[in-house]
Amino acid sequence: MTAAARAVPDKVVIVGASVAGVAVARALRAEGYDREIVLLGAEADWPYDKPPLSKEVLCGESDKVRTSLLTRDEARELAIDVHLGLAAEELDIAEREVVLADGERFGYGACVIATGATPRPSPWPLRLGVHELRTVRDSLAIRERFLAGGPVAVVGGGFIGSEVASSARTLGLAVTILDPLEAPMERLVGAAAARLFTDLAVRHGTELRLGHGVVAIEGTAGELTVRLTDGSTVEAATAVIGIGADPVRLDRPVRLEVPDRRPSRERFLPRGGRGSHGRTAAGGARLRGCRRAPRRRLDRELAAGARRPPARDRGRGQRRGSRAGAGRASDGWASQNLRKGGAGCRLQR
Repeated sequence: MTAAARAVPDKVVIVGASVAGVAVARALRAEGYDREIVLLGAEADWPYDKPPLSKEVLCGESDKVRTSLLTRDEARELAIDVHLGLAAEELDIAEREVVLADGERFGYGACVIATGATPRPSPWPLRLGVHELRTVRDSLAIRERFLAGGPVAVVGGGFIGSEVASSARTLGLAVTILDPLEAPMERLVGAAAARLFTDLAVRHGTELRLGHGVVAIEGTAGELTVRLTDGSTVEAATAVIGIGADPVRLDRPVRLEVPDRRPSRERFLPRGGRGSHGRTAAGGARLRGCRRAPRRRLDRELAAGARRPPARDRGRGQRRGSRAGAGRASDGWASQNLRKGGAGCRLQR
């Protein structure tokens, strides 16, 4: 067997069946990879695009079929083995296996972790009339409530909360955004842009109750009372919780040993945490074509809005600072490359 043949993993298992996972599977086939590909997804529905859920789907302008990322026929044509409805809970590095919630194991030659994020758990019980938005089923349930009419309370003034509020206003509903911060979007886009978002919401008729947190959500669908920390209340027919998101993590930390010609180093990376888009995939698969940059220089360049570090500084990270620091810089720059053109990165051992 030639060295080139040995460098190609005999089987690629992709954990996560949303936009990133599907894009990896398609890119592998487009690049000529002709061996086994397994795509694992926690949701029972076939892969679909998530951004339209808070906009077109919620407003009734789109549906599940039109937001599909991969159909059953396409998976068959591309020879992608798709398993849906069970989450991956453990990555067994020693045995090179992904373990699902029901104990089923999938061996791999290379593993790609592309699990994304999940809504931060609501402190208030979810029930009919009190919803969070993560899946297409969540979006359709919220839309049913919107079609029933009545005022809407949106807890959280970030991107998801603002998009849900905008969709509700498009449907002609009275909307109140509740957030403990005076300028909710400031933590995401800065003070100046946050003021623009706030002014835009007000101009479109959205009421803002800012600077006070939510203590409780009481009542039933159609007759909800949201109690705030200042003692005031907001009456609503429907409440949507959008208080941020957290990376999807395995129940147990994943120990990734990064193969290199330099002295080996180990990192503990929960699934979806820092480095999840790094240049080295589980099982020793490396992403060829992804650049590296020293950490301190990278921080300065990103702060200045630069698209990429100067060529003369690439590869110096291992000669400056600690090995761990240089490793993190390598992962961060690979993330930038994957987001801009991940399909161009190839898997190698």
